[in-house]
Amino acid sequence: MSWRIGDYLDQSDLDVIVVGIDCNEGLKRLDEYGPWKSNEMSDVFSAERQSIGGEGKEYVEFIVHELKSMIDEMYRTLPGETSMAGSSMGGLISTYAACVHPHAFKRVASISSAYWFNQKEIEELIKESDLSNIERFYMDIGTKENTESMTILHT
Repeated sequence: MSWRIGDYLDQSDLDVIVVGIDCNEGLKRLDEYGPWKSNEMSDVFSAERQSIGGEGKEYVEFIVHELKSMIDEMYRTLPGETSMAGSSMGGLISTYAACVHPHAFKRVASISSAYWFNQKEIEELIKESDLSNIERFYMDIGTKENTESMTILHT
């Protein structure tokens, strides 16, 4: 799901490079975008799993140390002007990336974030982080967010 960003950019005068990273589906997406392991959704993973998530650290390291470097080498970028954005679990991992690598991302957008997945850990990381290099941090949540998964979590 690209939020139709390509259509928007085709119609705008913005001079930007957008790199969309395809994610896995289902539980693997939660593994990749979850910086810490979580047992918040134990009702959806199989008996042989004790938790979900925990691969987000490696995902962010790949973005910062491999993907961003490759894009900066191949295209006329402004390396110090990089942003990161995501929704739901993408918002969680974007917030994590801003905290762990504030020098790499000047702007971050966290849209309808799934902070509940690692609520305690992300709050502690934010408190401990020096975010003075972050110029803008956009965060939102709608009044009509789907709460079905939250209801399932508490049953």
